[in-house]
Amino acid sequence: IGCAACVDACNGVMDKVGKPAGLIRYATENALAKGWGRREVRRRLARPRVLVYTAVLGLLVAA
Repeated sequence: IGCAACVDACNGVMDKVGKPAGLIRYATENALAKGWGRREVRRRLARPRVLVYTAVLGLLVAA
């Protein structure tokens, strides 16, 4: 599910019961264990290998 409606609904319920929000989120297990924020995750996604794979996939889809 890519709409993230479940994230918003879960955060609302967690707020009502007095628990911390963020039970459902877009993060990897590694990022959570290392305490990475958005900046570190974005930097990790901008690695050369990821960019090359993205370009190759884009070329394959366009062909």
